[in-house]
Amino acid sequence: MLHDASRFLVEEGDPLVDAFEGSGDGDALVVLDHPPTAEVMSVLLEERMLDAFPDTVSDVSVGS
Repeated sequence: MLHDASRFLVEEGDPLVDAFEGSGDGDALVVLDHPPTAEVMSVLLEERMLDAFPDTVSDVSVGS
């Protein structure tokens, strides 16, 4: 089994999904609808931040 904090980003349909699930490590995957590019990851991080921050925060941006 993998360490509890290990997470792997994969796109839906990636053969690694079956491999991880077959080994019992499917919970270590974050399966995305899109390729796990930097752009996709920044959008996901912004969404998670907005969900986690209080209502007084109305906008977040992840960028260079």
